Amino acid sequence: MELTIEYTIGQIVYLITDPDGLDRIVVAVLIEEGSVRYKTMLGAFDSWHNGFEIAPSLNIINSELN
Repeated sequence: MELTIEYTIGQIVYLITDPDGLDRIVVAVLIEEGSVRYKTMLGAFDSWHNGFEIAPSLNIINSELN
């Protein structure tokens, strides 16, 4: 199985479920059998996410609707 790393350490990303559209920075990439997860930081808070939860740019339309 070949995995693709979509985001790089230091890249600014956005969570697609975040109605505020706050910037997060990728600080770690975890590669496990069959999956890639990304650790992001928002201020002093970190969290792990799958690639499908993250977007490389802010979706203005969705953030304005919420």
